[in-house]
Amino acid sequence: MLYKVLVSDKLSNKGLEILKEFQVDVKTGLSEDDLVKIIGQYDALLVRSETKVTARILQAADKLKIIGRAGVGVDNIDVLAATKKGVIVCNSPEGNTIAAAEQTFALLMSMARNIPQAHASLQKGEWKRSQFTGAGNFFLGCVQGGLGAPDLGEAVLGAARPRADGGHSGHDGRGIFLFFEQKIAKTAREAPFPGK
Repeated sequence: MLYKVLVSDKLSNKGLEILKEFQVDVKTGLSEDDLVKIIGQYDALLVRSETKVTARILQAADKLKIIGRAGVGVDNIDVLAATKKGVIVCNSPEGNTIAAAEQTFALLMSMARNIPQAHASLQKGEWKRSQFTGAGNFFLGCVQGGLGAPDLGEAVLGAARPRADGGHSGHDGRGIFLFFEQKIAKTAREAPFPGK
């Protein structure tokens, strides 16, 4: 029996290639009414964040066995209605971890090296190189620490490894990711917590 899969949001060709052993229909931009009309013929539904899988859609999904969310959250899927219908809802929480970690690390480096300020200065026609170099905002010899976001935090900290300079990386797996230097850690500890 060949299972029918409906892909209702844009997905990369690489992602679609994984599904080649199934009958796959890619139909994006569907309204709720459109989905209600066609969902009854599908065994599986693959969405990203654009498609809202409502109780009304699930009520019409007579053959549906599984909804796959290509991404982290499932807030666009009525999980309770799916559960009542016996439809499995799954996601891919690690799907964009590397991209998010690389972006986070790039932004951290940008902030540490004053790149936004230097760029703004250049846009004004200035060349104040001395203000943006040698300021001591170097990562070599610094301690990086991660609090929380265990998978993402570990991936970001992994971007800083291996540390041949004596610095080290680690995370505690509980709170918000922080990146700090030894010399500003005291200031960070003494600063008031936002919202207090």
